[in-house]
Amino acid sequence: DNVHYFGEVRDLKALNKIFDDHTFLIVPSHSEGMPNVILEGMSRGLVPIASNVGAVGELINESNGFLIEPNKIEAIQGAIEKVLAFDKDHITILSTNAIGKIKSTFTWSSNIRLTTENFQRVI
Repeated sequence: DNVHYFGEVRDLKALNKIFDDHTFLIVPSHSEGMPNVILEGMSRGLVPIASNVGAVGELINESNGFLIEPNKIEAIQGAIEKVLAFDKDHITILSTNAIGKIKSTFTWSSNIRLTTENFQRVI
């Protein structure tokens, strides 16, 4: 009853409502680049539980979510059991850190700043 699969959601307002009505985002992928759904979910304060594939490890660490081994059902189950045992304050910290990670690294302004810094170092 507490787990919902929404599939593809194209309407931004509906997507934001889904994000805002939930606490966790589970992305148990076998293969990814840098999934938009994780970026979008973290920007709305969802705590991600995701497979450590592609660039997912650049988004998620122990301060803002959970990386799990890909292709391991037990890893998903273990992560869900862990987060359900957390108190509300710890979940709030993870959520706040998820938002902070996106704001500090994955907004247009931060991308422009980091790209400019990289170009300046090369030049």
